[in-house]
Amino acid sequence: MNYWPFYLFLISYFTIVKSNHLNNVGINNNITSVIKNKKVYGKWYFGGIASCGAALITHPLEVIKVHLQTQNRYDPEAKNFFNIILYIFKTYGILGFYAGISGSLLRQITYSTARFALYEFFKSTFLLLKNENPNTDVPFNYKIILAAFAGGISGLIGTPGDLVNVRMQNDIKVCVKKKRNYKNALDAIYVIIRDEGFMALFNGATMAILRAIAITIGQIAFYDQFKYIIISSSLFNLSDGIITHLIASIAASSTGTLLTQPIDVIKTRMMNAHIEEYGSIIEYITKTWKSGPLNFYNGFFPAWIRLAPHTTFIRAFVVLKVTDFVEKYGRNLTINDFDALPGFKNKIKEIGRPAIILLNKYALNITLNFLCNIESFNETKSKVLLLSFDDLSYNVLTKSFPNIYVYRFHSKPLEEKFKRGEGTYQFFQYFRASLSAYLTKVVDEFWMIQCDTIWRDDLFKNIENNESLKLENSYKVLLDSESDEGLLKNMTAGGYFKVKSSKETFDLFNFVKKNLENRLVTDNNMMSQYCYKYVTSKKDEALCKFIPTTIMSNWRLNVEKVKNLPLFLQYDGGAGSEEKFKKFEEIGALFVNLSTYNSGKISCIKERSDNPKESLKINLIMKESKAQNKLNILDRGLCWMAEFLINTFPFLEYYMRSWIYPDFSYILTI
Repeated sequence: MNYWPFYLFLISYFTIVKSNHLNNVGINNNITSVIKNKKVYGKWYFGGIASCGAALITHPLEVIKVHLQTQNRYDPEAKNFFNIILYIFKTYGILGFYAGISGSLLRQITYSTARFALYEFFKSTFLLLKNENPNTDVPFNYKIILAAFAGGISGLIGTPGDLVNVRMQNDIKVCVKKKRNYKNALDAIYVIIRDEGFMALFNGATMAILRAIAITIGQIAFYDQFKYIIISSSLFNLSDGIITHLIASIAASSTGTLLTQPIDVIKTRMMNAHIEEYGSIIEYITKTWKSGPLNFYNGFFPAWIRLAPHTTFIRAFVVLKVTDFVEKYGRNLTINDFDALPGFKNKIKEIGRPAIILLNKYALNITLNFLCNIESFNETKSKVLLLSFDDLSYNVLTKSFPNIYVYRFHSKPLEEKFKRGEGTYQFFQYFRASLSAYLTKVVDEFWMIQCDTIWRDDLFKNIENNESLKLENSYKVLLDSESDEGLLKNMTAGGYFKVKSSKETFDLFNFVKKNLENRLVTDNNMMSQYCYKYVTSKKDEALCKFIPTTIMSNWRLNVEKVKNLPLFLQYDGGAGSEEKFKKFEEIGALFVNLSTYNSGKISCIKERSDNPKESLKINLIMKESKAQNKLNILDRGLCWMAEFLINTFPFLEYYMRSWIYPDFSYILTI
């Protein structure tokens, strides 16, 4: 037997240990693409732990698959999927489905840990070599190559665990004479080395490598690509949510199973062989072919249904990772901590009733555009307080808009790019809730606003002077709205809210904070839940009021139901800052002249900033909104189903609003 797998195994293993992270210093200082001292860490520990958790759930399917793969389907004694389930249950009980679980965990600790670490490492390194942001997407052809390398090396690393796993699972099927009777995975390794030699641990390594290459392409690269296609395609018009994840998981799982099943069958048979049954790959392929070509797809069904929950469960572990991230960095966000910030409290009191904008360099372009959008609204500008989380955005903002308040807040996690389902995004929401709770203690009222909105008029004056809203002392929190009708009525989109300071509003934001510490939810969903429960328990006291979408729209805008385009247009459909910025260019909402960027300073397009209402391409906006509304069939279909249930069974509304929707973010991100 050749010794190359052993040597390659050692080299690969120590390479992973040594190279689990690298430093990346970006060299592009362009305002639209800045990377400064960004660290890229291989998620080796997280991938391994998540895969072990997934294996605990899907192991019974793995046992059934191995039993199917090691038999000839044409033999009279061959069992089908359901017969194997009955046989295992009757003979060994429930525990029979967990035969070889220690081998499965050993395999995941070695194989999956390396697979995720190497794929992330190769992908980040590839982007760094091209001087690109490590958060950007990799072209599909390169994803295939990177995934293949990651899968191949990790397949070799995981071969001993895989071999032990197969043998221990199959042991409950064979007669007493052929049983190996390994006590556990470590005992199996000891016995194999003692009786068959060390290199016997790598029996079937070639097929394991081929399978790992194929499954990594299918489960990681194809998942990545299917998800990208779904999100970017106008045909689906879906954001990074539950439906996108399920479709991408099923598509990637199906692709991976089709690619790997013949390889997996040969690998399993080689690993399960006794020493007197050893043979070459060609011999096993020939033998399997002669016994019937369909034997190459033995165990296809359990293999297929195993991959989807396995992939999903791995991503469910993001909850633990995210909440741990918030716990680690959220300890210094108490009222006393904010009070201790140099000059922060004085700056807030100087403004009086601030309108807070939070940003880092990844939202700088869209923030500059927004500030140019409101350039002619002098009273509004005097209320704006920009909390900048990095030096680049702070310097550009202070130089470009010297008359607007800017405060540099130091927090390493808030300097990173926010992505749904990751710790930085959860922490950003936690910071916003903590800041809001603090502000209720130091000012009479404040606004929290986002820059992904086009103002065709002065929002603050419009709200204060709008008699149709009937705002006279009728609320403590004024929020933007998901919709004006149906289930989404009185649910906030979360981008804009005005708060009147009181014990009730302080309690609201503390409630949001506590939930963000322990659950993967969004702050707007928790605010919606709190508002609903408050209304149902204290009907005579108004806590929350909502801005109609006829005044401030969001991505759900149905232009066929409105006579005029809303004065305030939120582009909050899940796209990133750069995508939103490009959209603004298309619809005539580009107010900033980035070509004037010189030494960290920009200027506005004066003719547009002076009259923002006239600069927009209204017909194009209406046309695109109408088209998008028709494409959101799935989203609206789900809402229609929920509303139908509520109308049919009114008692369900309480549970729908109180429990299902608040946890919607959890479903979206796994």
